[in-house]
Amino acid sequence: GYELNELVGNSTNLLTPPEEISGPTSLQTIAAARETGAFQGEAKRRAKDGTIIPILLKVSPFRDEQDGLMGYIATLTDLTEMKRMEDALRESEKHYRDIIEHAPLGTITATLDGRFIEVNQAFCNIVGYPKEALKNLSFSAISHPDDINISLESIQKLIAGQIDSYRIEKRYFHKEGHIVWAQVDTSLQRGLSGEPQCLICQMEDITAQKQAADALRESEEKLRGFYELSPLGIALTDMNGLYVEFNEAFRAICGYPADELKTLDYWTLTPQEYEHQEAEQLDFLSRTGRYGPYVKEYRQKDGKRIPIQLNGTLITGRDGQKYIWSIVEDITERKRAEENLHITASVFGNSQEAIVITSAENIIMDVNPAFTSITGYSREEVLGRNPKLLSAGRQDRAFYDVMWQSLKQNRAWRGEIWNRRKCGEIYAELLSIAAICDDDGT
Repeated sequence: GYELNELVGNSTNLLTPPEEISGPTSLQTIAAARETGAFQGEAKRRAKDGTIIPILLKVSPFRDEQDGLMGYIATLTDLTEMKRMEDALRESEKHYRDIIEHAPLGTITATLDGRFIEVNQAFCNIVGYPKEALKNLSFSAISHPDDINISLESIQKLIAGQIDSYRIEKRYFHKEGHIVWAQVDTSLQRGLSGEPQCLICQMEDITAQKQAADALRESEEKLRGFYELSPLGIALTDMNGLYVEFNEAFRAICGYPADELKTLDYWTLTPQEYEHQEAEQLDFLSRTGRYGPYVKEYRQKDGKRIPIQLNGTLITGRDGQKYIWSIVEDITERKRAEENLHITASVFGNSQEAIVITSAENIIMDVNPAFTSITGYSREEVLGRNPKLLSAGRQDRAFYDVMWQSLKQNRAWRGEIWNRRKCGEIYAELLSIAAICDDDGT
């Protein structure tokens, strides 16, 4: 910033900051120039406006023909821009390191053979080791043995230039001994001439996702087992009634081969007289998301009708479409049992002979109308009582001992006996007793 005439004839101290006039830099400059014939180093100089300028100072002695020292020649190169760039670079590096250090993903630089160079705190948290301990370890030292070869093969492909990066899922041993799953993205840093320098890896802890996936898979396997082995028919249909999926029990109920059943809809299987009932159930499904239970019939392939009970629920598939899951139960045996029970009840109620049902403890549980007509006792009067209330007292103990012995051995007894009506009248009756036993004979 000085004019030439302002500098000529003045001491170099005019340009030298006070702290450097008698400082080591000034003394070293002169000493080095005298002893070695030259000096080069960084220094500071003061501009006319007082600004301190970093410079590269080169000093060499100037001698006469007799090699006498006449003075020094100095060149000054302004390093302001270079220093600004160095500061910017240092700031950028610090910013980058701060980003890496506080990144949520584990970040690692490693040698080509897998030894750790630098790691961030996130990686330390994932594997449980402090930074200092990791500097003495390698990937292989903390990797699951079954996953080491996968990493080594991928690294060789990186070095050979066959791939630019790779992603793998692998297992690490946490310092406490348990397995940690990680998703690792790895790339290769190369030098200016293209030579491989180091590995750069980013790692995400996916242990929780793996555990959740395993739990989901286990749950799905259980559900699939229940689905396939269930004695109840289970079917998935679209809103047009076409069968999308069904289990073997449902196929057996319908009586069609699986490939043919997939081309049908439930309207094909449902007799026309159930059309109104079906419409009511579909309306209920649209309003509540569920339908049933209700009973109808399916028409099997051979034309035979089979009674069924259905329950269902409305779901949304992965494709965003609505579907219906239905549980279908073949109630043929239940219907048959109900019919048999109805017939038995009809016989019980309409028989002209008195019928008494007792428990194993010989307590009256039920009687039919004929019993009331013959004995004069109403049903309510005898329930919970012992049949001996009818005894006329004309049979001795030996008679009843023989009766009970026959019931124990033969499960039946038949003979004549004297009983007494409610009005006191004694009458003779032909009595048949049958013992009903459970499956275990009791």
